Amino acid sequence: MRTYLIGFIIIQFILSSFFFILHLIPIDFVNVLSNIKGLNLSNINDFQIFSGNIAILFFLIIILGLSIFFIYLKNSYVGKRKKLVYYITLIS
Repeated sequence: MRTYLIGFIIIQFILSSFFFILHLIPIDFVNVLSNIKGLNLSNINDFQIFSGNIAILFFLIIILGLSIFFIYLKNSYVGKRKKLVYYITLIS
């Protein structure tokens, strides 16, 4: 379970980073991309807003995955570590 959650968080971080980079690309690249792929990206602002929203969505999924991961750790450890993980979960 822990390995799956770590992999999930890493994949979501990569996707979030990819869409955040797309959010910052210059207008010339978008014009070339729209000519090659046949996409209707005539307005750069719409494309940047869309990719920025997708990046925020994946970032929120990362936060959800981290909170599930910390809750899982909280339930699996006992003693001093349990208190530490409980406080980390409470902060997140």
